Amino acid sequence: MDTSPAEVGWVYQDPSNRASWLAQYYQSQNLEIEEFAAEDLTDKRIRAFKLIVIEAPVDCTDAPTKSLITLVRSMTLVPVQILTIHHTHAQAAELLHLGADDVQTVMTDSRILLAHARALIRRWLTPR
Repeated sequence: MDTSPAEVGWVYQDPSNRASWLAQYYQSQNLEIEEFAAEDLTDKRIRAFKLIVIEAPVDCTDAPTKSLITLVRSMTLVPVQILTIHHTHAQAAELLHLGADDVQTVMTDSRILLAHARALIRRWLTPR
């Protein structure tokens, strides 16, 4: 049995409004994913990943989302990909300023989203 940690920590905030189909797509393309609710986020858990994906709610710059990004960034420098339903340029800039490394909508072609995720992981693993 493989006990290696998942590569991607997939954090959702609203269980009733999930992009679980996208997490399943990432998995089908050989990215190991561990999905969990934002309230289950711990320092020890977050440090094990090579990428953190955060599913943002409809209001992607609400206080809980901002706090979540700030919390993740305070725990680790692991790349953070934010997936939104919709965002403006100003909202994307705000999320990037808070510490996100990539901000995309779930409506973006899944192959492009996956390519962004793999690029973030590749850059994280490249020795500096």
